[in-house]
Amino acid sequence: MKLKYSVMLAFAVFLVSLLISALIVQVQTQNLTETRKSALITKLSQSQFEDGSFPHFVYENETCGDPYGTAMTLYIFKALGELDKIDVEKAIDYIISRQNCTVGNQTLWCWPVSLFGSDILVGEPYSVFVILDVLKAYGVLDRVNRTALINFALSRYNETDGSFHEPVIKYKTSSGEEGEEAVCAFPLEFPGGGLSLAFARANIISTFLGVSILANLDALDRINTTKTLKWIMACKAKNEAFMPFPASGPEYLPGWTRLCNNPFYVDRNGTGIAYTYAAVGALKTLGVNIKNVIDVKKTTKYVLSCRLPGPYGTLCFLAHPDDTHLPDFSLSYYAIMTLHYIGTLKNETETASKAAAYPIKCYQSLLVKDTWPIPTRKFPSTYGLFVDLPPLRTTYISIAILNVTGNLHLLDEPTPIVWKTWQNLLELSTLTSISALSIFIITTLTYNKLKTWKHKAKPENAQNTLQIKRCVCM
Repeated sequence: MKLKYSVMLAFAVFLVSLLISALIVQVQTQNLTETRKSALITKLSQSQFEDGSFPHFVYENETCGDPYGTAMTLYIFKALGELDKIDVEKAIDYIISRQNCTVGNQTLWCWPVSLFGSDILVGEPYSVFVILDVLKAYGVLDRVNRTALINFALSRYNETDGSFHEPVIKYKTSSGEEGEEAVCAFPLEFPGGGLSLAFARANIISTFLGVSILANLDALDRINTTKTLKWIMACKAKNEAFMPFPASGPEYLPGWTRLCNNPFYVDRNGTGIAYTYAAVGALKTLGVNIKNVIDVKKTTKYVLSCRLPGPYGTLCFLAHPDDTHLPDFSLSYYAIMTLHYIGTLKNETETASKAAAYPIKCYQSLLVKDTWPIPTRKFPSTYGLFVDLPPLRTTYISIAILNVTGNLHLLDEPTPIVWKTWQNLLELSTLTSISALSIFIITTLTYNKLKTWKHKAKPENAQNTLQIKRCVCM
């Protein structure tokens, strides 16, 4: 058989094998067209519970969600333009239906949360802030109990100076343990493990959350915004960053001791990224022209001084320039949003790009088991999510960073499983074509040999041979 026919056969078998195997694998696994975005959307959409809620993915077999987690998931789907992948109405209905909860003789109208995983329910402002932001984006704020939520925010308001704080809640667990908490779920690092009553004093974070909640409910007229603005500006330090409260200073005592004058984690100037974010967020919410009240260049310089180079050419942010701890991922969000609020993010394209690459390169769970011929997902329970504790909040923050920096297109990249699957299918098709060619060559050679042997074994051939010999003898 001519060489060109052998090559043509091998190539044809290779293409047919690749096509058939690719079709089978794609139908069964979707491995060949998966992107970072589709992996995330698939995981989240498949996780919606019957009641419309979504899990936090902290545990492998969660059986129910909560309003806060559901709101974060709704934000993700809206930001990615994938609302057709979930039952949006059912998710919204779930959130609205869970606004109130009765505890003893008291009804809480603020999407109450469990205190440290116990059966003690409390109201806290950060989850309310997130939920209201999301419901506003979906245009359904008219469905909440507005009066109850306004009263919730006002219960934290100090009429004397215009600030906000969290009330102290005394509790007793089922085991008889007693304690006090001032609950706020705002992601924040505390020195020495934190102080439970940190938010009980007037602070910029509670003020930001309180002002934001009232603004979403069109109720800023219920507070003296002039006093609130004056108190916020009293938190500004000489470096044009903000402190958690006026006259905040560094604390050198352990964070858990009641002797602390400042339970918040701050730098030598008493400032930090989280407090600066909260302050400029509150100023923006109050309708203040930020450029008229702070030195934008100095504030930008402060934020940029908190940058920390990350792996693969990325970067994240520290709590403040003096920070020596491993940074919490939420700090990157606070830093980027601060630059966004003060209008300088558009000028810091390299910082924005590297900060957006950080969650992509370091947090999205896309590890693959190198099984052959079809690779499988190593951690299916969180595959596609941005994983830190808790995974859903990390995913929410990641998408928010990508969104505000204009880098959602990074999610269109193929995942590692795509390249690995194609590599395996190419290997499989190559082996198939080589095997087919080998079988064909062996079969052809065997056939030709048998044909030759049969031709020699025919009687007429033997008779012709005898006549030839006789002619030779004569």
